[in-house]
Amino acid sequence: MMDPSSGQAYYIDHNTQTTHWEPPPSTTSQPSYTEQELARMGSHEQLKIAEQLSTQTHPQVGSSSPGIRESVLEQLELVTVDDPSIAEPAVRQVAQMCSLDSNRAIIHDAQGIELLCGLLSSPSSAIQGQAARGLANLAHENQYHARITQAGGIDCLANLLSSQDGYVVEQASRLAAGMLHTNSSAQAAAQSSDVYAKLLEVARSAAMGPTAEWSSLAIHRAMCCNEALAAQLANAGSLPVLLGAINRQSHVDDSVESLILLVIKHASTVSHPAPLDLSPYFSLLSKPSPKIPLEDVLSCLNHLLQNAPAAPHFSTSAETAVGMIVNAGAAYVKDAAKMTATLDCLGSICSFSAATARVVALDSSVTQYVLTALRSERPDSFFPAISLVEKISAVSNEGSRQLMNMGILPLLSNCLDISQPKNKIGLAVKAFESVCMLVEKEPERLNVFMESSPGARMVPHLLLKADDEDVQRVAAAVSVMARIDHRLTVTAMLDAHLAAATVTMMRSSMSSQQKQLAALGLAQLFAHQEEFAQRVMDADGVTAMLALFQQNDAELTLASMSVIRELLWLPDVRTAVRTANGHTLFVAQLESQHRNIALSVIALLAGHADESDLSSLLRASNSQLVPALFSLLSSDNQQSVQEASSTLTVLASAGDLSASLQGMKVPLQGLTDALFNSTESIKLASATCLGAMSLDDQVDSLVQMGTLQGLIQMVQSNQTALQR
Repeated sequence: MMDPSSGQAYYIDHNTQTTHWEPPPSTTSQPSYTEQELARMGSHEQLKIAEQLSTQTHPQVGSSSPGIRESVLEQLELVTVDDPSIAEPAVRQVAQMCSLDSNRAIIHDAQGIELLCGLLSSPSSAIQGQAARGLANLAHENQYHARITQAGGIDCLANLLSSQDGYVVEQASRLAAGMLHTNSSAQAAAQSSDVYAKLLEVARSAAMGPTAEWSSLAIHRAMCCNEALAAQLANAGSLPVLLGAINRQSHVDDSVESLILLVIKHASTVSHPAPLDLSPYFSLLSKPSPKIPLEDVLSCLNHLLQNAPAAPHFSTSAETAVGMIVNAGAAYVKDAAKMTATLDCLGSICSFSAATARVVALDSSVTQYVLTALRSERPDSFFPAISLVEKISAVSNEGSRQLMNMGILPLLSNCLDISQPKNKIGLAVKAFESVCMLVEKEPERLNVFMESSPGARMVPHLLLKADDEDVQRVAAAVSVMARIDHRLTVTAMLDAHLAAATVTMMRSSMSSQQKQLAALGLAQLFAHQEEFAQRVMDADGVTAMLALFQQNDAELTLASMSVIRELLWLPDVRTAVRTANGHTLFVAQLESQHRNIALSVIALLAGHADESDLSSLLRASNSQLVPALFSLLSSDNQQSVQEASSTLTVLASAGDLSASLQGMKVPLQGLTDALFNSTESIKLASATCLGAMSLDDQVDSLVQMGTLQGLIQMVQSNQTALQR
């Protein structure tokens, strides 16, 4: 109690009925700690010590003492006095009494909880703070939680947490930490009154000290006991608060492990992380614990890196983060799961921003770690290692050079050996693509790969065994190599029997359309290399390509004709086309959507002026070639007109075309228009066709359309036309 005249505090010992101006010494022993010992403790430990000491600073009168009840009731009565000079110290005394087990039941029975909850709305911040302190002391026992909630204690927390008085905020945070993890009614009241949002604000603004610890502990406990609330708080930004609590601990105990696991769990599920300073997350790596696998920590970081909006400040600390990750992973090079998680996390940093990508690409320790992964006997780590190589190659020429200088190409070549059980098709394809990306940066390195074992010798096997998606990737990679050095690539591929593999892919009944298209693409790529073309020919590749015409697949038909066109420079190919009835197939395509490519093939065949080919062409499709060519003279496509006219000219020089034109409906206007074309060969082709036709009954039409005038002009200017 407080003496109104002197302002001094006193208390009455009801055992002896005497007044004391100083409190008696505690009957409970108090542990002592030096400043150095306290400094070595974590802040959670310091809070525990503070609580222990606070419960022992007030004299604990035995529960059997007849004066304890009267003392408590007297203090509760003084709390209601309107005079702040009396009420404030009385509330302070009651708050202290609430820390003693023997007093709590008395306060509860005397409606003390309701009284303290009412004081939370007092205009005096001193009274608010002590009332919150008393309730926080009571909240150490779960049995009082429901009563505090019913009396409105939780409803007042939001206002208390918004107070300008730091002590009020501290005690309100302490009350929240004691209440919001066991009682569902308290949690519901806290949610409805926006207490959690206020706790987050307090935790963010209180950099350190008891307020920061109590507010973060309240959030931690709430997230541990309610999954839905945990997800909500994680998305609201609680994870950096928890990280702050982790960072303030000097060593890892059970409570810190619980915090780390909570951060890992929810950081990996937050759907839309706010822009964060990701650097503190990497401090998790400096908190090793046998209960927390490294791969779990890295998985958490990986998710954040992939989903959090770019944070410029992280780019400035990426170098430190990369070093921490590599150092952490290097301690577990024999653990495939940890190595894979390390490589995945480095890959996410590489993808995070251009700045962080350069950090990863130029860090020699990263390069060495990748090489270690590829040299290991743990295939599970190969794929993320190669993925990281691709990312480095995509962003940095210098990083690519560093990889090749340190010997990456032979290691990637080893991954192509699909005869080894550890190497899968998908892995080999990815390794081959990585090789191409690297050697594109330094073309002179291609020879290193070609000479490595197994190197290029495995490419045909990849083509034959790859699925539809992968086969296209392999073919594209071969094309990249051919652009770098066509001669070197084709020589290596010939030694690996690529020609035979492409024909097998065309011919096999097991081949899908994608595989057949990939094979045709490679055949076209090397069609002008004599040895490759001859090997395709020797493997009966022309017959295989012509067989694809029968599948009625527009893409395959077009691709097959394109390859054959490129191979026609080889006499054996022209013979094979003729022998396999290819002329008829090409003539039939003149009436299809592929008429242009078919006409191009026929024009090339005619251009070689082989008598057997010309004779076969004229017989093709029951002599339908010449009428088809004739109709193309009126095409809007000038190249088609040119090719049709040149072919007709060649055919006309080889024999009489009149038989081929008998009975056909002649588009004389188109033929007449061709006589006035600026291209001489088209004029001659038109004249050739007119000369081969029987037009005696159409003289009037010829005069009206200007056909005769066009012929006369040609005769006057060209002696060859006169002969036609």
